[in-house]
Amino acid sequence: MEAEPKDSTSDVLRLISFLYTHNTVHYPNLMSFLNVSRKKVKLYLDQASALLAPQNIQIVRKRNKGIYLDGNLEQITNSLGKKQKYLSFDANERRNLILFYFLMNDKPINLEKVCEKFFISKSTLDRDIKAIKDLLKGQDISFKSTKNGIVLNGNERRKRDIASTIVSQYTQESIQNNKRIIDIPTEFTDLLDKNDLIKVQYILNQVQAETKISFTESQYQSLLLHICISTVRIKGKEYLQTSNDSVTQIEPETKKLVQLLEKAFDIFIPKSEEDYLNIHILAAKQGSIIFTDAQKTLTTNDNPQSIADFLKHNIYSYDEKLIEDLTVHLSSSMGRLKLGLRVKNPYTKKIIRSYPQSFELAYNLGRNIASFYLVEFDKDEIAYLALHFQAYLERKKKLEYNTKLKIVIVYSTGMGTARLLSQHITNTFGELVEITNILSVSELFEKVNSLNEDLIISTVPIEIKGRHVITMEPFFSDQEKIMLEQQIKTLLSEKRIANTQFMD
Repeated sequence: MEAEPKDSTSDVLRLISFLYTHNTVHYPNLMSFLNVSRKKVKLYLDQASALLAPQNIQIVRKRNKGIYLDGNLEQITNSLGKKQKYLSFDANERRNLILFYFLMNDKPINLEKVCEKFFISKSTLDRDIKAIKDLLKGQDISFKSTKNGIVLNGNERRKRDIASTIVSQYTQESIQNNKRIIDIPTEFTDLLDKNDLIKVQYILNQVQAETKISFTESQYQSLLLHICISTVRIKGKEYLQTSNDSVTQIEPETKKLVQLLEKAFDIFIPKSEEDYLNIHILAAKQGSIIFTDAQKTLTTNDNPQSIADFLKHNIYSYDEKLIEDLTVHLSSSMGRLKLGLRVKNPYTKKIIRSYPQSFELAYNLGRNIASFYLVEFDKDEIAYLALHFQAYLERKKKLEYNTKLKIVIVYSTGMGTARLLSQHITNTFGELVEITNILSVSELFEKVNSLNEDLIISTVPIEIKGRHVITMEPFFSDQEKIMLEQQIKTLLSEKRIANTQFMD
């Protein structure tokens, strides 16, 4: 008698997913797929039938016809549950994963294999492929059908840009032991090795320590994902094409980075790949130079003009804080955009929907910038500008109050998100709190020992021993609002008790 394994749950779930992604199968198909005997397949079918019964789904077994599912198949995901990693994703997220799967593979992929991998039916995959094709229109990338399946053809750099944009939407960032840690969900680990991700972060930290170069949060994440994707592509002998406008002068920091990557991954990085790494390094270096002197004059097409003066001549209503914040933001972003580096704004749709007036103001400013500085702003970039306008508009609506609890805001995705979060907190708890500082993650750890604020509110998870820290989204929810209110009341109560004891 064949011994049953201790835990057959995984094989039962795989059997269900196989039935779901195929119309009708036979015992030899299941035996080959699961690599088990006919007797074991019968046992798994019985177990699967019991699992599916509460969902009104039956496994039909008919001689000379085959084995298939019957019933309300839309409930199949409830039966499989979250034990299969892809099933908790909605349609758009699943399509992102399917697109990423094709972007990272250069050989034709059998569509049945795609169905099995993502636990979807053929009809669902057909709809997903159609939606992906619509998404890729005008991107210089397209599907090509072959006798072995379909493959995604197109410009290698554009492929990597799209792949990086997809992964960036799901990255998970935290701060541990004063170091930035970026992780990716398990859904991506079939194509991007988590160990490689850790290895690249170690290398970037080493480059920063040895060369003193400083990356903003967005620059660090963009470069990290680019390297992780490019090492996979280089190992597969898929290289970027040499660009006519590539920078000939390779920065010392780039040379150091290339040296460490070649040694760590046992690869050769050609000139075209080195040039693109160099663009990231240049963006970081130029951004840091300009960022330290936000009022510095930029020269574009031999027309020198102060960004601050430009803003004052192109914005109808403003205060000095708006001019200051926009000047700092544009000093960094315009240098980055001129080098062809764009960042994904995870809040674009919500910003457009929630703050149409601010987005309109930012859009008009973006057109003026494009006309004068010859730098094009897409929706993601305009949405970041809109946050500054929204913070300004909210400042106009409400007077400042005398406050009691001192708070420092810490940001990772940009000053605009921090300003907006600060404004929301001030508007909601203005009589109880005072925002005394807004810092980036790197600035926080430089000043952490000298901070005298009562509470740290961060847009990224941070652990600081002996300090009160709350993590909040820029658009904080009702639940986060209640959590913050409770924290404020608790800390104010502690302060009052401490003050009373001190007076006694």
